[in-house]
Amino acid sequence: MKSWIALALVTLALASGGCGLGGTELETEYGSRQALRGGNSSVNGTGVLAEMYEAQGNTVVSARRLSPRVDSADTIVWFINDGELPSEAAIDWFNNWLYYPDRTLVIVIRDFDAAPLYWRKVQSQAPASQKQEVASRLAEANIDFATQRLNLPPGVSDWTWFEYDSTNKPRKVTTLAGEPSWLRGVDASKVEIELNGRLLHDLAQDRILLRSEADPIVIERDVNSGKVIVVANGSFLLNLPLVNKEHRKLAGALINESTSGQGDQVVFLESGGGVIVSDSDEPEGLPSAWRYLNTPPLSYLLRSVIFFSMVMIFAMWPIFGVPREESQRHLMDFGRHVEALGKLLARTRNARYAWSRISLYRQLTGEGSRRATEADLPSPPGGPDPAAAIGGGQPGGAPWLPPPGKGPQG
Repeated sequence: MKSWIALALVTLALASGGCGLGGTELETEYGSRQALRGGNSSVNGTGVLAEMYEAQGNTVVSARRLSPRVDSADTIVWFINDGELPSEAAIDWFNNWLYYPDRTLVIVIRDFDAAPLYWRKVQSQAPASQKQEVASRLAEANIDFATQRLNLPPGVSDWTWFEYDSTNKPRKVTTLAGEPSWLRGVDASKVEIELNGRLLHDLAQDRILLRSEADPIVIERDVNSGKVIVVANGSFLLNLPLVNKEHRKLAGALINESTSGQGDQVVFLESGGGVIVSDSDEPEGLPSAWRYLNTPPLSYLLRSVIFFSMVMIFAMWPIFGVPREESQRHLMDFGRHVEALGKLLARTRNARYAWSRISLYRQLTGEGSRRATEADLPSPPGGPDPAAAIGGGQPGGAPWLPPPGKGPQG
């Protein structure tokens, strides 16, 4: 799915105002690019940004740990999905990785949630009958975000490459300043960037790429032979915010700043601050199989298959009519063996061969001599002639044989 298609789907959901109201729940999983984890369907996903990277000729993959596969990347985009500080192992790994020239680490702090933004937009378009429900959903989303912010270190915290003040001072951004390449063609009056905490910068080491008044939004710092770009939050980079055209311009500036323009290898790191550092490229664990049922377009196909399968089961399972007991035949019934042997001989379509097999059986079992002895006994009055019974009505008691034919086929 191309990025413009994903944006169209989000825009359609906003226009209808129906997502999450009487339908499927609003997808809010944070920081995932992969479709199976809500990369395109979640308002907090990063699928659209990843596709913008790809549109610039870069190769984009996802990872959930720092491994040799990630070590070969030119750019790592890390939407930290919790409020934890990077672990010492992760800091050492990144510092070593940044010793190679022209490498860029992009860090986006989790201090924004797109769900409240979504419900605010829906609230302005919802019919009167749904306004109360939307207001309730908005309140729940605000509570969830406030709860999530509690995971951030209180006050000012040191994140090695920058400092962040998590004190909640929310405000809307209405003005922008910074590097000309970031501001070119951007209408600051139309952006919907939100600031909650504040990104702190070091005048001696950091370069401010984008700011609003005195508050930095994006800063850059040289580290070893590479650089680290820090974004205050994802309010212009996540799926839902990228519906805004001005945000897409800013996202394009970030892509240009973090890549060389020569087809870089870009890794989207989907983890928290305690990301695992691994020496092997073990397969990443896949999400629950239930995720497939909620991932379009596969979800539509699977649900249809399940529905029609249930219809077929209920249509074919019942037994209609008067119930009756199935006839039972004993497994030791010798007559079944005789019947089966007769059917096998009939399949040869050669009567002479069939009679020869029967004659051989009689010779091997001595049945022929017993029948000859019985033929010498007197017949009961009015009873059948034993010789005729044995000989099939031929003189001398000789068994009847059909005219010569071909041998058994096959």
